[in-house]
Amino acid sequence: RIVEAVAAAFRIEAKRLQSGVRPRGEITLARDAALWIGQLQGRLGLRELAESFGLGHITSVSGAIGRLKARMSADPAVARKVRGAVAACLNDNK
Repeated sequence: RIVEAVAAAFRIEAKRLQSGVRPRGEITLARDAALWIGQLQGRLGLRELAESFGLGHITSVSGAIGRLKARMSADPAVARKVRGAVAACLNDNK
């Protein structure tokens, strides 16, 4: 459900978030947001997230989450967009 909610919030296809292909631009932001939300809301471990998103190693997940947090701190527009994705996930879980 997280993938679908994040994809809808970012207006991209859900399958593009889990393709295992290195994403670019908005898809990168959406995938990183889905990973972070998956860790927070889904209570998934790094290994499960790496496998779900076609990433080769758990450090890819932790790196993506770290980059997302830094972008959110530096750019209010990014923070708003990610918060919107979080809200979509929370609403989806109701």
